[in-house]
Amino acid sequence: MDLYTDNDLETTSSASSPHKITPEVQELLSRVPHRTVTDVLIQHFFTEANWIYEMVDPTTFLERYDAWWSHPCRIVEDVEFAALLLRLCSYTAQFLPSQNYTADTILGASLSTIRQECDTTANALASTQYLKSSPTSIVRIHQLFFRACYLKNEGDMKGSWDVLSEAIR
Repeated sequence: MDLYTDNDLETTSSASSPHKITPEVQELLSRVPHRTVTDVLIQHFFTEANWIYEMVDPTTFLERYDAWWSHPCRIVEDVEFAALLLRLCSYTAQFLPSQNYTADTILGASLSTIRQECDTTANALASTQYLKSSPTSIVRIHQLFFRACYLKNEGDMKGSWDVLSEAIR
């Protein structure tokens, strides 16, 4: 079963256009898990993990989440939200299986595979020139924070501190 969906993205070959999705970013966005997978992870995030730091307002996030899935990525803010979504998915997958979700798969894919692929894709998205050249936003700070949380949970305290340092800068 294919966990990933191809988003209908607007592309351009010019990396200098801040409002057009580059082919590199388009390819990375095509790796975002299918909405069914992200729905499970985001629901689990808000019921089981968000209370730890309470960094994400459920109402605001879910409104943006629904809007993000209803239209293709067209601007930097959409791509930044995709990176945050992937961060939340990889972070939440660290808390599964749990008492409330005892399966170790979602749609036949192992949680460890989902966690690793979401983390790898979020890292790749965050390191693109497309995002690095855009102004810092609160969404970017959130995704860096959750990267640091993920690394902390993986036992990589130095990496976690490095990412927090990047968020502060």
